Amino acid sequence: MVFVTPELIKSYKNNALSSYYSKMRSLNFANMRQYDNIYDHDPLSMGDRIQCLYVGSFQDIRIRNPKYLFEVVRETSDDIFFHFIISTWDKECSDLKDIYLEGVSNVMFYDRVSLDEAQFFIRSADILINVGNNAGNQTPCKVVDYISAGKPIVNFYEISDDTSKILLERYPYALNLKQGTYSAKQAALKLQSFCRCNLYRRVDYQSLRSLYPEYDSSSIVEKFIHDIDSYLNIN
Repeated sequence: MVFVTPELIKSYKNNALSSYYSKMRSLNFANMRQYDNIYDHDPLSMGDRIQCLYVGSFQDIRIRNPKYLFEVVRETSDDIFFHFIISTWDKECSDLKDIYLEGVSNVMFYDRVSLDEAQFFIRSADILINVGNNAGNQTPCKVVDYISAGKPIVNFYEISDDTSKILLERYPYALNLKQGTYSAKQAALKLQSFCRCNLYRRVDYQSLRSLYPEYDSSSIVEKFIHDIDSYLNIN
């Protein structure tokens, strides 16, 4: 028996690994965790402005392209501030930052931080920003971490089967912005409206566990044991 993520098991069904498909079982990683909202100070404080946060990497433009996000940020009004904690840049993504965000006053970039620090920033943010992967066979674990925080999420994506978009369709306070559907100015207006309308909205953790049981550790353990028992009984 082999446990793989639900996205991968779909892709394996019709490729060279299909001969092992009967032995595969889908199982998510237990990424859900409960955030508390207690912290000594607000590291993102910028006065009365709404604080948007992106945490992640832009290490390969073929996998995650920030161009559309940067275009939208440039068109967004100054009452919304964007914080970018970037662990890794590739040159093309870094060049896009210089092209689109040079001189933009409502943006701040940070270097790599520890996991604890990243989660501290997430607790402090008002709105969380995600950029989807250009691959339909993996869901970024960061999206589940964002969901765990219970805060409004804006997802920028390119492909129609974007796994982040599919996951966030269940989330009460999510805005999915597809590149090519809206111009940067149109998307900026939608983002501004979403941020202002949902600034103080939160989803409690018990509701999140009900919405996403497949990422809850207790549900995953139960499924793991059930699948093993079923497999042993069959074989």
